[in-house]
Amino acid sequence: MAINNSLCTAHAASLATLSAFACWVEGNSVLTPPALGTFGNAPRNLFSGASYWGADTSVSKTQKFTERFSAEFRAEFFNIFNHPNINNPAAPNLNLSSPCNINTCQFATVTQTPDVAATNPVLGSGSSRRVQLGAKLIF
Repeated sequence: MAINNSLCTAHAASLATLSAFACWVEGNSVLTPPALGTFGNAPRNLFSGASYWGADTSVSKTQKFTERFSAEFRAEFFNIFNHPNINNPAAPNLNLSSPCNINTCQFATVTQTPDVAATNPVLGSGSSRRVQLGAKLIF
């Protein structure tokens, strides 16, 4: 995050937006806010996140003991290949007012998987491999 950087002042639309919202500098790349009352010139979907890839499967077996009595055994596997799915940068990590220094910066950092970032994590939403076993008696 920079305000008094020569790259920022050279590419900023106005000093008012630069002092209000700052800018992001990484090497020779600069991200500056648009002028007040405008939308800027960044195209739609400029930043894309990692794709989501998951494989879930289940195996079940029905065992008949008598004509009226049977049992079903089931095993369900979520993220069976244990492929890590990293969450996209979310609104809490896009805070431009958080301080950055040379050692730490939290702008657009990804620190969680989708299931951890959710307020109500559920099976099959990006976590590590999970196995669920079940048995059902039918009579």
